[in-house]
Amino acid sequence: DPALEVRVRGILNLQPSQSVFIAGSTRGGEEAMILDVYERILGQFPDMILVIAPRHIVRTPAIESLLRRRGFRYQLRTELKGGNAPRTAPVVLVNTFGELFGFYSVGTINFCGASLVPLGGQNPLEAAVWGKAVFYGPSMEDFLDAKALLEGVGAGIPVSGPDLLAERAVWFLRHPQELKAAGDRAREAVLTSQNAA
Repeated sequence: DPALEVRVRGILNLQPSQSVFIAGSTRGGEEAMILDVYERILGQFPDMILVIAPRHIVRTPAIESLLRRRGFRYQLRTELKGGNAPRTAPVVLVNTFGELFGFYSVGTINFCGASLVPLGGQNPLEAAVWGKAVFYGPSMEDFLDAKALLEGVGAGIPVSGPDLLAERAVWFLRHPQELKAAGDRAREAVLTSQNAA
């Protein structure tokens, strides 16, 4: 839905060339790792935005506390409603329900949470359907079919931990054609498998 993507771009106040790191459905312990990864990416892509969408929004205060401790400027998604307050901070913390799918539409690097911690992962096809390559950690037991589908076409990017996530993200950011091609294959694989089903 192109209209949804346009809306999300407006909410995030994105410049056309700006890259976005989406950390979706994150769980306890993952946000600290994601911030490590983000810091490493910023070293080479200083205008990148980070969007953290925790699986449980009740954890928002804990993540805010982590962001403050680590010295990151951030805004809550609810502060950006209707574009009244434009996004100016580099980090957005999503404290609303049901918006992650839309946020994946603008992600340059899309990471599926519950996978760097041993919690079985989240559905990578939500990002793939937008034509996005999907990054995830070693714990994807709950989504093995989706993982196999994406890895079969080189559009699922498994990483063993935060160091490799940072390394792979930077490599793909430096090779945007490869990233786009992987995303196109992701979308194609999802559409083909839906038709087959």
